[in-house]
Parts: sequence; C-alpha cells; structure tokens
Amino acid sequence: MKRFIKQSELLFYMVFLYYIILMMYGSTMIMEKVPVQSWMYLIGRLLLVTSIICSFILNSIKINVKFFRNVIIIGLIISIIVLSTGYTVLFDAFLLSVLASNLNLKTIFRYYFIVASVFLVIVVLASLTGIIQNLVFLRGNIRRQSLGFIYPTDFAAHLFYLWLTYWAFKKIKFNFRHVLIGIALSICVLQNSYAKMDAILFILSTILFFVIDHITLRTKLQKKTLFFIGICMFPVCAFVSLILTFLYGHFHWIDELNKFVTLRISSGKDVIINNGFSLFGKYIRMQGNGWSPKGFDKSFGYVFVDNAYLATGLCYGLIFFVIVLISYFYAMYNFYLWGENRLTIIFILVSISNLIDNKYLDPGYSPFFVIFYGYFLFNMGRKLKRYNKKKGNSRPNYCWALKEYKR
Repeated sequence: MKRFIKQSELLFYMVFLYYIILMMYGSTMIMEKVPVQSWMYLIGRLLLVTSIICSFILNSIKINVKFFRNVIIIGLIISIIVLSTGYTVLFDAFLLSVLASNLNLKTIFRYYFIVASVFLVIVVLASLTGIIQNLVFLRGNIRRQSLGFIYPTDFAAHLFYLWLTYWAFKKIKFNFRHVLIGIALSICVLQNSYAKMDAILFILSTILFFVIDHITLRTKLQKKTLFFIGICMFPVCAFVSLILTFLYGHFHWIDELNKFVTLRISSGKDVIINNGFSLFGKYIRMQGNGWSPKGFDKSFGYVFVDNAYLATGLCYGLIFFVIVLISYFYAMYNFYLWGENRLTIIFILVSISNLIDNKYLDPGYSPFFVIFYGYFLFNMGRKLKRYNKKKGNSRPNYCWALKEYKR
C-alpha cells in the first residue's frame, strides 16, 4: 500500500497541521472561550525555523542557485514588509511555502482538505449544539448564521476553498452527481449565511468543472486559449477592481453594483483615500461587521477592504503584489506545460473570488497560498529535463514540481 505521507515529509506536515488549526482557530468563536495568545504564534515560528534547518541538514530541501536566490530576495522583501507593518502572518506563510517547496502539491492539497474539513465540521457541530456561539446577523429581515465562525462570509469562504481544494487533488471526472453537490453547497451558503457572492461562485465553479472535464482540448490553439484566459484573469481582475474603485461615485451603474456587492467598492475607496498605496505596505487598522463579538468601536466605524487585490496592495505593498503576480504567472505556465486544465480553472476561480474576499493568502482558508508565496519560483531549475523528441513530444521541458504532482 502506498504511503500517504513519506517519513522524510513528516516534519513539514506536523508543522503544517499546527498552523492550519491555529489560523482556522482565529476565525472561529472558540477563541471567545479560549483566546488566541501571542505565544501560540511564537511556538509556530520556532517550529517552522527548526523544521527548515532540519530539512536542510537532512537534505529534504535541495538547494540550487535559483532556489537560494529567490528565497533570499523574497525573504528580504517580506522581512521589510513585516518590520514596517507588523503583519507577521506574512512571514509565517512564507516560511511554510519554503518548507513545502520540495513536496508533492497533490499531497499538500489532500492533507489540507482532510484537516480543514474535519475542523470545519467540529466547529459547525459545536455551534449547533450550543458549545460555542452561533452568531446571527440581521440584514433587513434576512437572518445570517455564522455557524461557529466570526462572520457568515467566513463560513462561506472556508467552504468554497475546501470545495476548490478537493478538486485540486481528485482525479475523478466531474459528473452530474457532483453538479448536484455544487448546487447544494450554493444553496447551503445562501440559506444559512446569505453569502450571495459565494453562492454564485459555487454555481460558476460547478459549471466550469463540468465543462472542462467533458470537453477535450485537442488543438494547440484551444490549449493556448485556456492558458491565455488563465494567465490574464488575475491581472485583469486586479485592474477592474482598481478602475471600479476609482470611478465609484461618477457612474450610476457602479453605485448600483456597489449595493449589490454590499458596499465593497465604496469601503475600498475610503481606505485608499485615507491611506494610499506604498511600496512596502503599511499597517491599516480595519474593523468589519465581524468585529462585533470582539467589541465594535462605534467611534472608529466600519473600515474594511474585502477586495483581495486592493487589500494586498494597501497592506502588503506594491512590491509584494508584484511577487504574487509573478508567482501566479509562473504557476499558470507550469499548468499549461502539463495540461493541468482543472488547476488552471481553479486559479481562474480564485482570481474571481479575490474580487469579493481577501482569503487567498491566508493559510487558515486556502492551501493555494504556498503557490502565491513562491512555490514554483523556489522550484525553478530543479530537476529540469528535456522531453524525448523521438517520442513525438514537442514540449520543451517540464517542472519538477508538476512532475511530482502528476504521480
């Protein structure tokens, strides 16, 4: 029987388990009973640094010139951002990505799905049985349940990213039974949390997964078209976010769109006007509706940026946004080389999801953070080989990381 996790990888998955639970824990009402303490994160960082040192000693992480160069450059930039802003979670996620750089993507996704889904079920059951609070927010006459999480959209985001994670490692064909499951999940988040944008994302993902699994991309033009759509989606969504934000207040249809997306555009513009963008980011005090259990400061008011593109540029800086963008481009290129159409679709969906929430870089919500923090950049030049042209394969090379993924 094939091992799920190799012994040499056990160190990473033990630390990964700690961080997944710790980051998810911070978005639940469990912390009302047992608050998150700073020493919990300190222990996590010590474990991370120790694990990386041990991995180098045991040769679990193989170093080459490009790996060393990219880790140093990205690490220095993130260190400057953390020192100037105080967003230490950025450095934690970066260290996790470095530690994961030599591991199988498929195994990372599968492990994350198992741990995160079990944790989500425990939190939901605890809230329904009264062990922890099930916060209910009212929007007019509509009841929105958080189901053990701090805010209804937190529950919806967790569920949506778990749905994407499942299809990132599963190789079965998306059939009509899965279509019904996708529709049921959409109804679930709409009925319980009234997260209408996430409900739309579930329907969109269901359609795209079904289509991509039942349409064979035969010609090179068809494959390149999907690659082009995939590689353009992230920067196009970022550009659209910026344009809509700056044009808000000048066109009536943007005002109506702002109401439909529950004031996400106007709140983003307010934060930009008051803080502006910078190269290395800045600390921005934010307070959303989910702050009510923590003690909502009425004198400060509502200040929150749901749009991930704006939040990344504002809080982490434009240089970090460029790193994320390059990591995305390189990942999409590798997906294209290996014909990983489903992964391409997943990252298109993540790009669209970024328009309404800022969870894509958060280890507590998404396992895809390892890719945005440089997973493929750390693998540049590692075990890069040529295809045998005698076998009729004209593609020039392949990435070690996706070779591992395909196993």
